[in-house]
Amino acid sequence: GGSNSREKGALFAIDSSLSGGYDVRPVFAYPAPSLGHADEADIYKNRYEAAVYTLSEPTGIASFVQEPVAAVLGAVRENLMTAPKEPILVLDVGGTVTSASLVAPDASSSQGYDVTHSLRLDGLGGETLVDALVSHLCRFFYEQPMEQVTDGMALQRLYDASRAAVLEISGGKDRVQVNIPYLSVDEKMQPRHLDVGVSKVVLEHEIKDILKSRQQQYQEQGVLSKSMSQASDLTSLLSSIIMRLLEESGSNPFALEKILIAGGGARSPIVQMSIKGALESLGGPQLAASDKLIVPPGELVEEIVVLGTAAVAEK
Repeated sequence: GGSNSREKGALFAIDSSLSGGYDVRPVFAYPAPSLGHADEADIYKNRYEAAVYTLSEPTGIASFVQEPVAAVLGAVRENLMTAPKEPILVLDVGGTVTSASLVAPDASSSQGYDVTHSLRLDGLGGETLVDALVSHLCRFFYEQPMEQVTDGMALQRLYDASRAAVLEISGGKDRVQVNIPYLSVDEKMQPRHLDVGVSKVVLEHEIKDILKSRQQQYQEQGVLSKSMSQASDLTSLLSSIIMRLLEESGSNPFALEKILIAGGGARSPIVQMSIKGALESLGGPQLAASDKLIVPPGELVEEIVVLGTAAVAEK
């Protein structure tokens, strides 16, 4: 924005002196209101949008789109699928939050689609895998739970090394070596180094353990299916989330035109395989077939929402 057009209190402004020089259209993506969080509809759709609308210049230049809708628009824009005519399930796996949403065509919406049902599970995402490995390393190195480790710098180094290890295991390695020199000192002030091998089997076991430890937290959020048994691993937990969404909508897996995966946490092949397993448990192999399950390749999976906002701006 420039001084020629910015008024006091404006969040952003288009410089009137540059009129015709370029075309700028701000687009804001916001989470869909989740089951049990009806107040979010007012926070995101009304208060936030109204504030930006009135505090921008020219007034009302900004556009708004729900994140699951943006994901669908991004997938269509990138030719990952054709414009859907039936409901789509969007699974967005972030760092610490996983959401499941049903997106359906809506002629009354400016974007052509709307979120009919959505739910969010806090405490589950790509970082859950990292937490699981850090927990294992803390018990191995410090002989105490991760929560009792007070050395913040050492914990940060453990997290950095664990992210790299999870990425390697997710990429297909059966075993990786975690090496962190000078991680701590002993009672004689001599340096202690961490050098330990971690297998895929160990990581999967730790993931199960951390999910088990968070069961009560997940149950209290009220977003798991009551018709399914308690989730014992990542696959069954995702199955329960999807089933609860379908139960709330009165739908079934076979009514879905596509299933679209989004979010940075979904880059992990472990997460992708768990999603595929969850879908197969609910609707058989055909529900997770390549023509049904859309997995944006590489970094595109975490960029698909942003690309959807670009599609809105281009209209």
